[in-house]
Amino acid sequence: AEGLTNIEESELNAIKQFNPNSPRVIELERKKFGNLTPSNPYKTFKEFANAIIGNGELNKLYEHLPASFRTGRDETAYLQQLMIDQFGRRPRKAGVNNPETMGLVRVVYPAIENAQMPNAISGIFNELKWTENDWRDFLKISLDYFFRENRHINIPIDTKRFRTQVFINSDVYPADSNQRKKFHSLRLKQNDTVRNPNRLIVLLLFAMGIKREEEITEIQETYINQILDATWNFLRNNNIINSNVEEERGYKLDLLGNNVAYQIVDKAWLCPVNQVPLDTIFRGYSPLLTSRISSNLEKYKITEPLVDYPFFPYAYHHNINDEPVSNEIILEWIDTNMENVRQLGLWSNMHERILMNNPVYLSAEHTAQQSKDELRRIEEKFEKNELNILSCSTTMEMGVDISGISEVVMNNVPPKPANYLQR
Repeated sequence: AEGLTNIEESELNAIKQFNPNSPRVIELERKKFGNLTPSNPYKTFKEFANAIIGNGELNKLYEHLPASFRTGRDETAYLQQLMIDQFGRRPRKAGVNNPETMGLVRVVYPAIENAQMPNAISGIFNELKWTENDWRDFLKISLDYFFRENRHINIPIDTKRFRTQVFINSDVYPADSNQRKKFHSLRLKQNDTVRNPNRLIVLLLFAMGIKREEEITEIQETYINQILDATWNFLRNNNIINSNVEEERGYKLDLLGNNVAYQIVDKAWLCPVNQVPLDTIFRGYSPLLTSRISSNLEKYKITEPLVDYPFFPYAYHHNINDEPVSNEIILEWIDTNMENVRQLGLWSNMHERILMNNPVYLSAEHTAQQSKDELRRIEEKFEKNELNILSCSTTMEMGVDISGISEVVMNNVPPKPANYLQR
């Protein structure tokens, strides 16, 4: 093959059979096809699941669940719920440990990557001097900040028992429906105030240069509604949102289907108000602006250049030649390459732990609330290093001897010296 020696071609074919996602495979394929820049493909949930099901760390988490949660081998349903927990809704604020707000992963909708502008709104966009890229940006923002924001997403019934939080999802209906939950349209009161303000409409108004409600004209109201109608029709006609026709229900976004994918972030804008990285903005404005139009929203205008996230070459503690690398090498790479990201406040010790690929730590509760059999089982797993941390009451103070404990952290001062010695 062009670009590879016979030995390298044989190596590529051999590694792909047992580890197609190996960094060495990526490197050899880039060399083979003459592409020396790091590749960054997006992956659907199915592709992601095929690569991770059977992973030791995922199995460890799954096996740690109470037996009542597990019926047979349900790692796929468990992984589905983990994905929904992380991507079911895009948080707005910094400080939330989420793959998107941490600048790690972006949600991609393949059908809109090369979407062409519908004829129904091409004249509007031409008049406003908006581009086809603006159309794609608005489509993505609609999915991220309307469908996901309001949890109009499909959740498989098999994942219900794995949910870690109350998660109410719902259908959404066209703007002309008589249902309560429906897609947006702009309606003005007689005194020229917006009856139904929301983020998408405010974003369109600001992009048009409108900073006050009384500035909205009838033609601009028509333009916005035509853009919103075109958005709904595109998402529906391209099956990005789906309806259960048999039950005559509304529409939902399927985060686990083939029309949604996930990609490592390589560039992002910084929201000047919420201080979170954004993979998509609209006409220079952050999509995190509030849903009430006012001149104060000008502070959401992006003024700083794109932030670059360098390609990390040591995934899973291996370099591009599939050779193991030490923690020291990874830390040195972080210090050299992530200084700008750190200075912007977009880097924390959580990011470092992720790149270091630290092992999963499992914990359990050792208190009198547990049965004797359960306490005995927990102690055996802790002794065998199958549990890393025990959160204990005084049940562990007397009569329980476990060797190899690294640290004992006390929540309060022991009542007597004897208690302190025993602990």
